[in-house]
Amino acid sequence: MSKVFKHKESYKHKCAKEVFKSWCDEVGHFKTNYDIDLSWTSNRDENAWLEYPIIESANWNSINLLLDETEYGFDEEGNLINRDSEGRFIPPSFDECVKNNDIPISIIDVVLPCKGMIEYCIEICHKNPVSDKKLEKLKKVKGLYNLIEIDADWILEQIEIPKVLEIKRWLI
Repeated sequence: MSKVFKHKESYKHKCAKEVFKSWCDEVGHFKTNYDIDLSWTSNRDENAWLEYPIIESANWNSINLLLDETEYGFDEEGNLINRDSEGRFIPPSFDECVKNNDIPISIIDVVLPCKGMIEYCIEICHKNPVSDKKLEKLKKVKGLYNLIEIDADWILEQIEIPKVLEIKRWLI
């Protein structure tokens, strides 16, 4: 039995995610209000991906093996799939994962890959913070070490890429 996923998202949340992603595509480092710097180096066309599904099976998970290196990135003949008009990888949707018999544990708003795996998972909080239920599920994912929540309003109040990233909560 497959789960039904209803995608409900405010324009504020959508815009904040896109703005944050654009910052991450420009820089590979942020100082934070936690006195811990975020730093990542992607060997991809982009430094960040939107709406990234966390999938875990017996042999792999999408934290430790990036989805563009799996059947989600290539077809049986080795041809690239799930690409935008500029050839950049687009993470599969919840429905695409379900069609592939993989029900995501969660869909993360923005992920920052580094050295072939996901370094940071970023949740943008508009009205609802990450729930305890979602947090408990994500804590069990092998290799997920950095789950961060950032306020959508704070992102949209900025007039340029901030010098210090204001993290609302560092969850994992």
